[in-house]
Amino acid sequence: MFDTSAPPEVVLFLGRFHPLLVHLPIGFLLIAFLLELFSRLPRFDGYRHAGAFVLFLGALSSILAAGFGYFLSLGGGYDEDLLATHQWMGIGMTGASVVALFLKTRLSKHTTRLQERVYGLMLTLSVVLMMGAGHYGGSLTHGADYLTAYFPTSMESFTSGSANKKKQPKVITNLPEAVVYTDIIQPILDNRCISCHNPAKKKGDLRLNDFTGLMAGGKGGSVVEAGQVAQSKLYKRLLLPPEDKHAMPPKGKDPLTDSEMQLIAWWINQGGAAADKKVKELTQTSTIKAALANRTAESKWINPVFAKKINPASKEALQAADLAGFLVLPLAKDQPFLQAQKKVNAPAMKDLSALAPLAEQLVSLDLNGTSVSDSILASISRFENLTRLHLENTQITDEGINRLLDLSFLEYLNLYGNPVTDKGILLLAKFPHLRKVYLWQTEVTPDGVAALQQKQQKLQIITGIPLQTSTSSQQLSVASTK
Repeated sequence: MFDTSAPPEVVLFLGRFHPLLVHLPIGFLLIAFLLELFSRLPRFDGYRHAGAFVLFLGALSSILAAGFGYFLSLGGGYDEDLLATHQWMGIGMTGASVVALFLKTRLSKHTTRLQERVYGLMLTLSVVLMMGAGHYGGSLTHGADYLTAYFPTSMESFTSGSANKKKQPKVITNLPEAVVYTDIIQPILDNRCISCHNPAKKKGDLRLNDFTGLMAGGKGGSVVEAGQVAQSKLYKRLLLPPEDKHAMPPKGKDPLTDSEMQLIAWWINQGGAAADKKVKELTQTSTIKAALANRTAESKWINPVFAKKINPASKEALQAADLAGFLVLPLAKDQPFLQAQKKVNAPAMKDLSALAPLAEQLVSLDLNGTSVSDSILASISRFENLTRLHLENTQITDEGINRLLDLSFLEYLNLYGNPVTDKGILLLAKFPHLRKVYLWQTEVTPDGVAALQQKQQKLQIITGIPLQTSTSSQQLSVASTK
């Protein structure tokens, strides 16, 4: 991850094709094996000749996969013993398939039984080695317990008991006494980072499966600087956009949540990146208190709107919304609740009247990037069951926020990229169920955020950049991207 020297980029580039190529010999060799097996039966005798061509493809793709696999290994970051086992099994599979192909081309009506047996043995050996190489390849990429992580509980005795079971998110029952690193930080790393940074696959020579590995750092040195989150490489990589090649987790993996980001920053800054500090020993802002609450046994909360008895929407109302340029979908199977968003390239909307017949069922509305304005929100109060509202990249001002006050069930509000100010966001304290609000690239100031947080301590406020509060602790309160 923090590599300072590497093989030529063209070699590493070619190595990235190994996961694609490696599936070809798996398919071809299995088909060749099955063709050979079934061709022993009189009714399938015609398949015998096809097996030679399929075996040729299997041997050829094995050679390519092995070569590109070697290129990939030059990037480093893998357990050497595990890598060696995977490589030699791959080489053995390639060799066995080539020998099997050679023998196959020599078989004829005058072939002896011994020659046929040797051919069958080599073909079978190539398949067995292929399965072994595949298993160890999966272990290199996803961790040593990749195959057994979800092994049925009733059969755990075959995998050394429950030691191989995948770790579940830890629920904290006694928050003040919880050890910050052990009970909060390590579980986050286990769920988000272990697939790339474990004893078997140490990407960038960095292990994140325990405190020792984290503090040892990677190829580029230390990744955590106690008390200095802005200087900590680990955290800086978490802030990078997904398309950046250095981003953690990489594109395609589930990113950390906002509260997870905040907790890591809090542990580095306030906890001094220590292994033994307890929650009660560290200074906590209201933002951190809310993030910690999400990890306790009492954190589960369901919006009361979902306890309502709602009638399903009519087909006519759904068709009218569709014609007006809205994509309306059910929130869940066999539930009357709906979510709606403006279709791409749909005509600019003048009001929300097309959705009015769905006001009772609509709980999520996405108006991101539309021409919605304060005046269009004049009728928003009729959608009283809304729980999520996306207004990012529109032109909503403080007046628009004022028109949302009747949405008593609202728990999520995205105001990213709007000209709202401190005056407007203070109105958000009046929303009884609001849990998260995005204020990135608005005209809101750190003082405005602090004032709102003081009024709504359970509210998670996302500003997109690190903000220093005005408290004496100088706590890093928010650092996240959407």
